[in-house]
Amino acid sequence: MSARTELAEALKPLLPARWVIVPSVRNVDRITVPHVILNASRIEPGPRSGSLITTFAVSIVEPRQDVDAAENALDEEVAQFIAALLDIEWCHWTPANKSVFEDNYLAWTFDLETITNFIDSEEE
Repeated sequence: MSARTELAEALKPLLPARWVIVPSVRNVDRITVPHVILNASRIEPGPRSGSLITTFAVSIVEPRQDVDAAENALDEEVAQFIAALLDIEWCHWTPANKSVFEDNYLAWTFDLETITNFIDSEEE
């Protein structure tokens, strides 16, 4: 299983059910609920033999067009997202930056590092 798939699957039960997790960067037709968009940006050797560190830029995208409403919603959504990350022990985040997704939607983008095994334990 890829780090992207593992991260998406780990996040799904920890986030509100109405949120949409998009496992790769692509144009999204219309955003009507918060989206979590995963963008793998770097892979490097991990701390253990057979492990990888994969870095993702993960954006929390808010659908509201009213800036004040979007800012208030993002405050809550970011807190929920950080709480979810705390439950994934193999995932670490660095400071997030405010961003804009597809020129229309306010977002926060986190850099996440995941440490995963690329050698299947069944093969060992």
